[in-house]
Amino acid sequence: MTAELLRTRTQIAGLVQQFLPPHARTEKIDEVVRASGYSRTLIDALRYKDHPWHQKMK
Repeated sequence: MTAELLRTRTQIAGLVQQFLPPHARTEKIDEVVRASGYSRTLIDALRYKDHPWHQKMK
């Protein structure tokens, strides 16, 4: 179960980064926040590779 949850987090982080590159417009970011149910703080953090959710399992 833990491995599956870690894999899911990595996938979510990848999707956020795919939909919201660093130059994404505020409107698009707000749209993803509303659709995902995640906080704006988390979505902003997931847009960049240094967030722990981007780390693959070992």
